[in-house]
Amino acid sequence: MSVLNNLFTISIGKKQVMGVLGLALCGFAFAHMTGNFLVFQGAEKFNAYGDFLHNLPAFRLIEISLAALFIAHIVMGIVLAVQNRAARPEGYVNKKSSGGASLGSSTMAFTGIYFIVFLVVHLMNIRFHILPTPVAGASEYDVTAGVMANPGFAIFYVVSALVLGLHLSHGLSSAFQSLGWYSRGFTPLLKKISVVYGIAIAVGYSAIAIFLLSKHG
Repeated sequence: MSVLNNLFTISIGKKQVMGVLGLALCGFAFAHMTGNFLVFQGAEKFNAYGDFLHNLPAFRLIEISLAALFIAHIVMGIVLAVQNRAARPEGYVNKKSSGGASLGSSTMAFTGIYFIVFLVVHLMNIRFHILPTPVAGASEYDVTAGVMANPGFAIFYVVSALVLGLHLSHGLSSAFQSLGWYSRGFTPLLKKISVVYGIAIAVGYSAIAIFLLSKHG
């Protein structure tokens, strides 16, 4: 228990927990995107994928675990942000003193807050079928296509994909560094990989929304 307490009370421990949570969510973002790529193969393939997931014996447990993962990541992010702010109340004097922060790193707080809003809307769209109009008994493909056929929601999802890509363009490398994967030779490569990963996520999710809008809009 003392080890767990230290992880949550000591700053370095919090960063390590945040790193583990971040890597788990990076993996989920990629897996979720590749699964959703089945929309390009049509309703039958996509619905079969949805049925497979929903018929997993541990599906409810997976849903609850994902929800806990997101909540823990958000809470830990807020805790670390407040802690860092308290440690540097006057902020950085200039950009050089902050180490030349990238756009992804300097907007982490904004993109993180944005995704709290996104998750609420996404759950109302896809999980609970409340927006844009209540749907009962529709297939996974029909629900998803119905949301993306609405130009307003399609644009929202494209913007959200870009915001997610921006967040992960720094988040992936930050997660590894929080776990101690930091060296003069390796870190620059890791940052490049993180940027490429963020771009791939942004393009992939955007492509899904644009494809469905063009097909059903």
